[in-house]
Amino acid sequence: MTVNCIPDPTGKQRGEHAQAWRTDLFQDLEVLHATYRHHRFPRHLHEEFCIGVITQGAEQVRYRGTTHLAAVGSLVVIPPEAVHSNVAADATGWSFRVCYPKATLFTQLGFGASLPCFQAPIIVDPPLAQAFIYFHQLLSQANPQTALVAESVLLTALAQLVQRHSQSRLTDQQGSESRAVNQIRDYLHVYYADKIVLQDLAQLTGLSPYHLSRVFQRATGLPPHAYLIQVRIAKAKTLLAQGHLPAAVACEMGFTDQSHLTKTFKAIVGVTPKQYQGSQLNH
Repeated sequence: MTVNCIPDPTGKQRGEHAQAWRTDLFQDLEVLHATYRHHRFPRHLHEEFCIGVITQGAEQVRYRGTTHLAAVGSLVVIPPEAVHSNVAADATGWSFRVCYPKATLFTQLGFGASLPCFQAPIIVDPPLAQAFIYFHQLLSQANPQTALVAESVLLTALAQLVQRHSQSRLTDQQGSESRAVNQIRDYLHVYYADKIVLQDLAQLTGLSPYHLSRVFQRATGLPPHAYLIQVRIAKAKTLLAQGHLPAAVACEMGFTDQSHLTKTFKAIVGVTPKQYQGSQLNH
């Protein structure tokens, strides 16, 4: 079992630290272990599920127009492409352990092809929270024999999460979205590095720029330009993990320069591109 271990020393003087892990288990599963006091995650989304456990302090999660409090021991579960923001609940900050399983991993659990839907982003289930913490701990061990144990622990935890807390199934999110929104999302995922203006997207869909922007934000939670930034950051993470230099990634992703990439990346991911890239370590 191998991981990329990406420390973040920049926040130590402020009582903050972050360490990201990319393990070869489950198609390069990404994991984050961090403590934040001042860092604020702006409105953003993930291509994968986001499942975290609060281990110290408390976090405020803004999700679907409501602010939720995640205290110690709480599970925070955010589905793919769901817009949310995160900030410390008070001056003491919060510590958490997070993993980002791909949606396809849920479909392998035997519950059908549809994705689980959770009524609220905060779940209180101490045994389940401990299982996710244990999974994190297994990833940090040097013994390669723990890989099989880690796989079993995570799959069991995900299955229990669905069995105990899933309220319904999402048949297909695209079914509730307009054809225009689907067109734009597909377009942005292909041409993310290009200079894109709203008029181009409007011509693609046949809608007026104003109408298109309203429809898209209603369906995704973000206007097209903000969604494009999320796509660029997701693509940048892939290139960085492959060893591409941050400056080259900034250019390829359509950012103004490396500084622009670094500022945007740190705001959304929680660590800088260089820290995310890290070095290959064996555990």
